[in-house]
Parts: sequence; C-alpha cells; structure tokens
Amino acid sequence: MKTEQLGEKYIYDTTEKISEVAQRETGIKVYPKNTLSIAMYGEGRTRGNVSIIKAAMATNQACCNVELDPKLADYEYLYYFLKTQYEGLRTLSSGVRKNLNSNDIKNFVIRLPKEVGVQQKITAVLSSLDAKIECNSRINAELEAMAKIQYDYWFVQFDFPNAKGKPYKSSRGKMAYNQKLKREIPDGWMDGTLNDLGKIVGGSTLRWSRLFGQFLLFLRWKFLFSV
Repeated sequence: MKTEQLGEKYIYDTTEKISEVAQRETGIKVYPKNTLSIAMYGEGRTRGNVSIIKAAMATNQACCNVELDPKLADYEYLYYFLKTQYEGLRTLSSGVRKNLNSNDIKNFVIRLPKEVGVQQKITAVLSSLDAKIECNSRINAELEAMAKIQYDYWFVQFDFPNAKGKPYKSSRGKMAYNQKLKREIPDGWMDGTLNDLGKIVGGSTLRWSRLFGQFLLFLRWKFLFSV
C-alpha cells in the first residue's frame, strides 16, 4: 500500500502486490487487519491522511502504521480522533519537503475515554452517521446520473414531452436542419449564445448555476415520483 491510497476510512486491497517469496526474502513487515496507517509523505493534501487497513498488507516507508492494544484503545475511535486532528498532524512536518516522521507521530497526544467500551459506544454513533452519509452520497450520484440521462433524452435526442406527453422526435415531431449546428433540431428552435439571451454582467455565473441546479432538482423529483 502507498500513501496515495490513504484517506478513505477502510482499505481492503492494494494497487500493487508483492509475492510471498519476495516478502520472505526481504523480511518486509506485513501489518494485520485493523492497523491504522498514516501518510507521512505526500504532496498536496495526502500528508496526514489516515485509514484503517482491513486485510493483512505491507506498506511503503511513507506510511506510519499503528497497531493498537485492543485492551487500551478501539481502532475505530482512534481513526475518528486522528481524522479530526488532520491539520495538527500536518504541523508536525519538518524538512524541505515538510514530511512527517514516525517519532513525532509516536509522541502525538491522544485524547480518549479510559474505558474501551465508552470509546466503542462513541464509535457506534459516528459509524452510523458515516453509513448514512455514504448511502446519501450513492443516492445523489444515482440521481445525478439519471438527470444526465434525462437531459440527453430531452435536449440531445429531442425526445422531450410534446403537447400530448409523448416523445417529440420519436413521435415524428417536425424537425428542421440547422446549418450552423450541422444537424436537425426541433422546428422553431434556434442556436445562439448566452449573449443572445440578454446582457451578461458580473454575477451571471451564479444566476445560471442556480437555474441549472433548479433544473436538476426538478428532474430528481420527477424521477422520484415516476419510479
């Protein structure tokens, strides 16, 4: 595993592999499931990212791996705590490239309830919120994909609902060839730019973004009530 993979809560697999023979010959350490891995190096936002590895795996030297004593700390609690300390971890960086080092991470102060059971109760609440957020993100992604399909159906294929609620082009709606666009468009439609619609002044981007957002919202509700 490399630092570029770190950031998601769980990591189940690696982008690169090492053979068992190479592992035995080099003696590279394989970390167990539920080890926390922290990115010590990495350009941009990578440095300071933390993840929980969910399968035994080796890492490169840019990862600081933390194996916890389960009698002292819950690994998910520590994950959530370190996520809130992202900026604090990055301030430990040193050197020209501003890399972290394992000694600084070892001495990083951790705040946690003394009882592991209390830590786990806190984790249960945070995990349930994470699950809800993930579910909502999937729903949003699906709705965005549906909106794009609907946009293509209406404004690229021109099968928007006609006066009778039927798809315009497929129902033999009148089309006219447009010389500029080099294609047929619905009769009565025209080509143009935003300048043709009115005066473009500062702040227009926000206005058009809001209008497009309202259009996507309309499509979402349309799909929700038609499925």
